[in-house]
Amino acid sequence: MKKNFKISIIVNCHNGGKYLSRCLKSIINQTKKNWEVIFFDNQSTDDSKEIFEKFKDYRFKYFLSSKFIKLYKARNEAIKKATGDFLAFLDCDDWWESNHLENANFFYENNQYKLYFSNAFNYLEKRNKFIIHRKNLPKENIFKYLVKDYTVKMSSLILRMDIVEQFGTNPFNENFNIIGDYDLVMKIASKYLCYSNEIPTVNCSFHGENYSIKNRNEYVEEFNTWFRKIDFNDQEYYLNKTEIDDNLLYINLFEDITTNKKPNQILKVLRLKNLHKKIKLLIILILPNFLIKKLLNKY
Repeated sequence: MKKNFKISIIVNCHNGGKYLSRCLKSIINQTKKNWEVIFFDNQSTDDSKEIFEKFKDYRFKYFLSSKFIKLYKARNEAIKKATGDFLAFLDCDDWWESNHLENANFFYENNQYKLYFSNAFNYLEKRNKFIIHRKNLPKENIFKYLVKDYTVKMSSLILRMDIVEQFGTNPFNENFNIIGDYDLVMKIASKYLCYSNEIPTVNCSFHGENYSIKNRNEYVEEFNTWFRKIDFNDQEYYLNKTEIDDNLLYINLFEDITTNKKPNQILKVLRLKNLHKKIKLLIILILPNFLIKKLLNKY
């Protein structure tokens, strides 16, 4: 990798003004300085643009969508504006620790790795509480690990631009609203070496308005769509088919049980091969509905 490489930081925004200053300040405070910000405003009607324009830095670049578009189309459009050698992503309600970009130095310097992600803290806004995302991250067989337990936070993700370009002008599947990053990460991880960093350098905000939390049924529908399109002739997917099948069963059962519990669901739960997920659903089955609702809306 050339010494004067540049990192393009993709910040997609639609009415993200409430948390935006925190996000942008965390970029300014990075110890690594060779970056540009591609701020893609998806027709915000709040004060997002005004907040962005308060940051007087030539590396901050503003782009306004001509109309409101779906999230992963907006991500693709932002990528088309990038001029860097790497792509980093930061959602406008999340923020980085000052060493986030610096901590990926090993990744930048070793071309065999095509994708990087770090550990993170989940920040519960209403409770002012930080929770570590994962105690451990995988170092080897990352695709197999992610099939079992997908741990990649969008705001921790850094990609080599040359790998992104291999997926055409629209690397993210624009039909998805929630799992577009999952889809792309799994495609890359199934074919290339990836690098993870256990140090949490990202803070991911949970505030009750997160799209994925408010639209769990859409997440289930998208995962089912993703599953139907898998090419199991691909060796990596074929070798992990049992685990992928188990994930699909779990995701559908979780949605069914938390929306409409039925006695016969216990038989389906017992079919799960993953013991942790099986125990989790068995506990949910015996919980009263009001408590389940409370747990689902804890953010």
